[in-house]
Amino acid sequence: MKLYRKMVEQLPEPWASLPKAWVYLFIFPNQVIGLYPDSVMFYQDIPVTVNESRQRYAVYARPDEDRITRAARKLSSRIDQITGVEDMQLIEWTYEAMRSSAFDGILLSELEAGVGQYHNRLKSMFPVMKAADEPSSNELARYHQD
Repeated sequence: MKLYRKMVEQLPEPWASLPKAWVYLFIFPNQVIGLYPDSVMFYQDIPVTVNESRQRYAVYARPDEDRITRAARKLSSRIDQITGVEDMQLIEWTYEAMRSSAFDGILLSELEAGVGQYHNRLKSMFPVMKAADEPSSNELARYHQD
């Protein structure tokens, strides 16, 4: 991380004048655009089954990037890979926790207001999501009739 910050401090103009931050634009429910000092990235999670999703992504570099910018982009990619592994572990733990008898619902911080709004929207569209327990097939049919 220190090496990355050092590289970003050496970016040429006009990039040197831009904020030295990673800015994420979340497009709920499943897309992110990342604005980095060295590149722009995009990823999208695509559900395949209840327990599986696929991710597509792209990183866009400047066509005329110099050696320092290229090195910074490679370092930011490594940082993203490490973060991605950590995210996958968090997802697995969250999934395990939700199946536990001790699970008492999702707690979201104020920073996750968009996630909460999206969940509320889904609950208004699909009343079955308000059920405390997974409904049986018969009960599920009743939700669809309402």
